[in-house]
Amino acid sequence: MIRLTTIDPVRRFLSLKFYPMDERQWLLGTSYNTGIECLQFVPFLVVNSEIFLKFTFHSASLLDEARRWFESSTVICKFVPDGKNRAEKVRVLVYYDG
Repeated sequence: MIRLTTIDPVRRFLSLKFYPMDERQWLLGTSYNTGIECLQFVPFLVVNSEIFLKFTFHSASLLDEARRWFESSTVICKFVPDGKNRAEKVRVLVYYDG
């Protein structure tokens, strides 16, 4: 059974020459911002140890969802100007070891 991801149809549409550049930019911004929104709630959940015990799974779920959104934005970067540079900035955010 082949599992289709949500980004596959988006990738197909973006590869078409006539797909508007402003739509591509909008998709990139929306996917990146959604990843940031997912990360925004994670630190709150781990600050208080009582809350941490209750919401550990929820926090891990948000981190995983944020990672998927950032990966989607790196795919979309292939179809916008200066996309390679933008994709590298997203990768640094996602795989930060500091």
